[in-house]
Amino acid sequence: MIDKKFNTKNFNDGLLFFGDFKTERDEKTRAKKGKKKFVADGKAFFEFENIRQDDFTQFEGKRNKTNLKVSTYFLPGVEESLKVKIEDNLYEINKIDVTKDRKLMYWYLTKLGDLEDGVRFRESSDES
Repeated sequence: MIDKKFNTKNFNDGLLFFGDFKTERDEKTRAKKGKKKFVADGKAFFEFENIRQDDFTQFEGKRNKTNLKVSTYFLPGVEESLKVKIEDNLYEINKIDVTKDRKLMYWYLTKLGDLEDGVRFRESSDES
């Protein structure tokens, strides 16, 4: 009898959106107005993961500190230069690890700040 591996991940901890900033500009003068606006390119259901000691040492010496680790199914085309929105929090992607079988992705995230009204960026004042 052949043993099959079954995926037991539910990805029911929440929904994340990934995308980038768009600067609001005046229609006539093209001058910047207001705050940066987050524009989502895609979304994925995720599951929170434990951050291991190896994960911390991987980013040692970098200015960014990993605040959150989540997993999703593999999504082609997601780049580390994108930002991630979870609820009204905005995160920067430190690293994305893809499993050998290209079924799962592990996202290492650093909090950048909060989003007002779910789209306008407001930097965090605390160093957490």
